Amino acid sequence: MSTCSSTRNSIEPSVELETRELHGYLRDAIGLLPERHRLVVVGYFLEGRTSQELADFLGVTESRISQLRSESLLMLQEGIEAQYVSETPDPSEVTGRVARRKATYAKGISEASDFADRMEQINLIESDAPAIVGLR
Repeated sequence: MSTCSSTRNSIEPSVELETRELHGYLRDAIGLLPERHRLVVVGYFLEGRTSQELADFLGVTESRISQLRSESLLMLQEGIEAQYVSETPDPSEVTGRVARRKATYAKGISEASDFADRMEQINLIESDAPAIVGLR
């Protein structure tokens, strides 16, 4: 019975690799967010701070914290999804300010670490927050 239990709890190697890669991209993507966006993501999701605490810290309203959080999540989603697309446009070849900014962010994520680095650093926990924010 313990063999069955351990088999059920084991993770397929391909799933483990995908998870590590995704976490690596997420770490890089958070680190590349604009400062206020990064502070909101780290503060809210990794440190468990409330919107009011973040608003007080940044000197903005709770509504603005909500906007920053929503913008950040969209940037993270689009930036990470771009890593899995076979042909990501080069920022110099893109027209339009918003499209160029997105392409630059996606390129930054892809260049932030190599595959080996993403495999080593997978944990996104509270103790990682200072490193992600750039305080270490």
